Amino acid sequence: MHKLNYKINKNGVAALPAIIVIAMVILLVGVGISSTGFIENLSSYGELENKKALAAAEAGASDAFERLVRNRSCGGSCPNNYTIVVGDADADVVISDDTASTKKIVSTGRVGFKRVKIQVIVSFDTNNEASSTSWQEITD
Repeated sequence: MHKLNYKINKNGVAALPAIIVIAMVILLVGVGISSTGFIENLSSYGELENKKALAAAEAGASDAFERLVRNRSCGGSCPNNYTIVVGDADADVVISDDTASTKKIVSTGRVGFKRVKIQVIVSFDTNNEASSTSWQEITD
């Protein structure tokens, strides 16, 4: 019967744990870099949605201002509450009396979960000429 002799290479056995540790470090660095890029992507997407919501709110406010310029009472043919669609966003617009000579427009732009509100104060002079005295973004 032939006897098999195996020699254990101690250098190879010691290298295996070192290779595993180096591979784990490389893997962790790769995952860290990937997750940073993913988070940056999500952040820029949220910023894009916020800009779309702001654009929709401003479009709604501009539309309401034009309606008031054409018809100060904005009744009958001009609803006081309405929604307009701007691309993949929409704006809910509310026109209300602020004082006897002013109207208030509140336009809320929405895209997904992002919401932006614009408030416009419209004043009328003695000739019924409209002008916006305030145009600002407001918070809830």
